[in-house]
Amino acid sequence: MKKLLVILSIFLMVGCELNNTPTKKVEQFLSNYQVLHKDVISDLDGMINKTNYTSEQKERYKELMKKQYKSLIYEIKEDKLYYYRTNILEKAYDINIPEVSVFRVENGNLVLIDNYLSDYEENIILK
Repeated sequence: MKKLLVILSIFLMVGCELNNTPTKKVEQFLSNYQVLHKDVISDLDGMINKTNYTSEQKERYKELMKKQYKSLIYEIKEDKLYYYRTNILEKAYDINIPEVSVFRVENGNLVLIDNYLSDYEENIILK
C-alpha cells in the first residue's frame, strides 16, 4: 500500500510539473483568448474604454478583436511563438502584413521580433 501511495504521489507531482511548463502556461493563456474568457473580454473592454473612439468605433473594434481572438492560430517552438494569420481580408496602403509573426519572450512579455508596424506607429488609426 505504501508503494502505491509513493508511486501515485510521484505520478501526480510529475503530472503537475508537466502541465506547469512555460509552454503549457502560454497555451492556457492563449486558449483564454480563443474561447473569449470573461477576463479577456474584461481586459478588452478596459482597453477600449480608455480610447477616444466613438461608441460605434468601440463596438466595431471589440467585435473585430473578438473575431481575431477566436481564430487565433499559433505554434510554440523552443522559445518563440509563431502567430499565423489565415484570414487577412483587407490590407491598407503599402503595409505588408505577414502571414506569420514571430514573438520572443522578454521580461515576461511577448515582443514581436519583426515589427512590421514600427514605421507606422504614429499614424495608426481605427476607422
